[in-house]
Amino acid sequence: MNFKDCIDSYPFILMEGALGERLKREFDLDISGTVAMADLVYQQKGRLALETLWNEYIDIAYRYQLPFLATTPTRRANKERIYMAGYNESIIADNVDFLRSIKEALPLFHEVPCQSVN
Repeated sequence: MNFKDCIDSYPFILMEGALGERLKREFDLDISGTVAMADLVYQQKGRLALETLWNEYIDIAYRYQLPFLATTPTRRANKERIYMAGYNESIIADNVDFLRSIKEALPLFHEVPCQSVN
């Protein structure tokens, strides 16, 4: 199923909400750096926090049989900011790979609608 068919098939789609606020308040993470949340994938505490939050949303999507749309926390990671922070463009791919690894780690019984949409 493609993305358009998925969103046309369901009256609601779950997305993560206020990810930055949750990371600051629940996990005491500093996301004020040049690339904001994009470099969390390079920190053990950041990876654990992202994984925890995304898995909470996946559990809700599974419980209510809703599609879940997760996005990488790379909104502020443009080319200029990436280099200013001392990273390179692989930071985007590293975030995508990390999010994909969470999806791939889901047990088969825990599939949510439209999970295979890429």
